[in-house]
Amino acid sequence: MGGSASLVPRDLLSEYQELTFLSKQEILLAYKRFSELLPKEERENAWSARVPKSQILTLPELRANPFRDQICRVFSTSETKDDMSFEDFLDMLSAFSDSATSDIKSHYAFHIFDFDDDGTLDRKDLERVVNCLTGLGEESRLSSEEMEQLIQNILEESDIDKDGTINLAEFQHVVSRSPDFARCGGLQGLPGVHHPDCSAGTGAELVEAGGQSSPVPRSCNGRENCFLGWLCIPGWLYKPLPPGDSGPCSAGCL
Repeated sequence: MGGSASLVPRDLLSEYQELTFLSKQEILLAYKRFSELLPKEERENAWSARVPKSQILTLPELRANPFRDQICRVFSTSETKDDMSFEDFLDMLSAFSDSATSDIKSHYAFHIFDFDDDGTLDRKDLERVVNCLTGLGEESRLSSEEMEQLIQNILEESDIDKDGTINLAEFQHVVSRSPDFARCGGLQGLPGVHHPDCSAGTGAELVEAGGQSSPVPRSCNGRENCFLGWLCIPGWLYKPLPPGDSGPCSAGCL
């Protein structure tokens, strides 16, 4: 740990602690994980380097996540969105850490779901979110009728001004009424392959929504009400999972 600390300028380390929700130890762990993505000759100054998106996506916690490209796009500060600095990496971890507020988490979750980056979640965005969560395989893919019903239920729950889209304020309003979001809406591991304890990736379970049976994911690792059943990112990005453990939910559910 001392070696990692010696490579991060003391003033920057203090600044990172002030500007993020991360502790000194967490920042140093993040630095170690980030530097390992660089060629050996560049690791000494990892704090000022940029890692290509292709390398970021080699992280096991991101590699199989269906939102991986969106996550990198949202947190990258480069114009081309094809790489990340250490500060970008820290922002990503901080925004979805256990210590981050629900408003911070929901702000970034909203932008991850906003595929066309127009400031609203419209039907196309919601369809892409659902497809990311359920997959496009024959067994998991929703029918057009099921998809339409699910999107309609989401809009009825979230679209307060009835304009056919969900804006950030509406999204955060729904989040504020979800007690599970602050706990399981964090970037706490970025899941990989499907885990049997999480039904969010099946797209098959029917639950009551708005008085109708609707094909929405019902639980994540046994937890009901995981923000409308479609928001959950468990586990720390830079904390290695135990051997053979793919995490509490690895269906890619945000």
